Amino acid sequence: MDAHGHSVVIYEKLRAFRRLGDSLGLGENALRLLERWGGRDLYLRLTSIGNQAPDMQIRRWHDGKILAVQPLMDMAGYIGHRGDYHNAFLDAVRDAGIEIRMGCGVADYEDEEKGQQPAIILEDGTRVSADVIIGADGIKSRAREQVLGFTDAPKSSGYSCYRAYFPGAHLKEDPLCREFVDHDCVNIWYEESPYLSTKDSIRKKGVFIVEVTRTTLSRSSFH
Repeated sequence: MDAHGHSVVIYEKLRAFRRLGDSLGLGENALRLLERWGGRDLYLRLTSIGNQAPDMQIRRWHDGKILAVQPLMDMAGYIGHRGDYHNAFLDAVRDAGIEIRMGCGVADYEDEEKGQQPAIILEDGTRVSADVIIGADGIKSRAREQVLGFTDAPKSSGYSCYRAYFPGAHLKEDPLCREFVDHDCVNIWYEESPYLSTKDSIRKKGVFIVEVTRTTLSRSSFH
């Protein structure tokens, strides 16, 4: 919005940002846009955050045999910690001179009526009008309900995902795990059973990330 000449102000409910979340992948399409908006310095910072492995190994669950090797950029892009990417985005927003007003939760939205601009109503009752309002307020979005005209409740996808991350140094003494922590790498293990189980390990700057995904869907659901 700022790059197209709009005067932008961001209202954020949180009083302070923290380094939360797990892995996030940025592919070349996203990076090209981000470079256009934030310049080469932002591009280089983002790519330095992500995993530098050229390929991803797809392995059989029970014995680790490599079944396929795929270029990482084709699959997931530069995979890094979501919190580190978030901090880079925030710095780029501030460098662009865009104001972020923290601790400003949005309680309601007002449509354009009788020639008045649309507006947001903050939790303290303050009314803020604007030419354009973008509601980026997550899974329990008030903005989406207002646009759609009905409650858009989340629906189960049938998948459950469990994630954890910890220092890779804990695995260096295990001969079975050493190959996964002495360099940047991405490995995915697949298991065929009544449910699909996926395990994803990524090492970046000494951090080992484990992700296990399972589904309650039957095999026929994948056809």
